[in-house]
Amino acid sequence: MLILVDAKGVAVVVFEKQFDEINRQGKIERRDVGTHYRFRYLAMDGRKEITGGDIVREKYRTEPTDNPSKFNGFDEGSVLAIKAGSIQVKWSMSTKEAGYVYYVPEELRVQIGHAGDFKTIDLKRFQR
Repeated sequence: MLILVDAKGVAVVVFEKQFDEINRQGKIERRDVGTHYRFRYLAMDGRKEITGGDIVREKYRTEPTDNPSKFNGFDEGSVLAIKAGSIQVKWSMSTKEAGYVYYVPEELRVQIGHAGDFKTIDLKRFQR
């Protein structure tokens, strides 16, 4: 579970149900890898908690070139940001079980928590 805190709010994000699909048609390869996620978000005013979920994915096609050591890559609808309330974090896939998040530490504090606490963790305790 990720705990994300910025000047506008606090979010907790858990990742579920990863997917990794490869489809080869001749020398063309299509790949769709990613994960589903759920979030809870509380704005700094603390009035209303928002919940939701979505997916992040790298979806692309590769085709060979005349040079056998190179290929052309084409994005086919990647979704590369985790969005929870007003918070957005860039994401990319590492393996089927892991991914990377990219953020500016001066703008966003990122902490790791136990996914089992997702439903019960008190978001107010992380407010700045």
